[in-house]
Amino acid sequence: MCGIFGAVSLQGAPLKYSQCVAAMAAALAHRGPDGEQIVGHERARIGARRLAIMDLTTGDQPFRSPDGSVWMVCNGEIYNAPELRRECTQAGYPFRSTGDIETIVPLYERLGPDAVGRLDGMFGLALWDDRLRRLVLARDRAGEKPLFWSQIDGELRFASEIQALLVFPDQPRRVNPVAAELYAALGYVPAPHTLFAGISKLPPAHLLVADHAGVTLRRYCVRSSGSSCRTCRWACSRVAGSTRRCSRPRRPG
Repeated sequence: MCGIFGAVSLQGAPLKYSQCVAAMAAALAHRGPDGEQIVGHERARIGARRLAIMDLTTGDQPFRSPDGSVWMVCNGEIYNAPELRRECTQAGYPFRSTGDIETIVPLYERLGPDAVGRLDGMFGLALWDDRLRRLVLARDRAGEKPLFWSQIDGELRFASEIQALLVFPDQPRRVNPVAAELYAALGYVPAPHTLFAGISKLPPAHLLVADHAGVTLRRYCVRSSGSSCRTCRWACSRVAGSTRRCSRPRRPG
């Protein structure tokens, strides 16, 4: 479990509360006791709190492209990283780490936001493209890793947990009545809603792309029943197992 966070200006203006990004890190300290790092400038800052489990010596985030124009943070694990690493190494990418997460950066440089569709794993990720002034947020297909975001006065902010967004003084702290009704009916709040008005949860298997033209949200992948995705195979096996158990004949009384 790690914590990712950040704030970017979509209109090119300086961030209103750049000092709050460090406060975001503090709010997520429990998710990553092994390290903290923030990168950026006056218009965009992203960071990560790290729980070091894999790649203990070279896996510090954020990861950056060789020219420094792409910054990326990710909470999770990429199961098909060995395959992606071989592909990107053959294409000449100079990896600085031995872990799974860095493979996202060269994949994005080649495919743009559609690179997320190549990832098999559990993840909540954020990527800032400084040349295009574009932010990409994505969440794994099963929704194992959380990711929340809000948009206020031309800025988009994101974090692994809601309390990191509440460190900003202009973030509304009002109850979302729609979410409250859903909670009363279902016992939980489904994405994209949260109990806070103005804060959204990125739904599973969705991709958010934000730039000066606005914010778009779309489902990035629809898998077929013959999918080779490890996450999808696991989900399908669980559903199939539950169906078999429920369909077994039972003795009366």
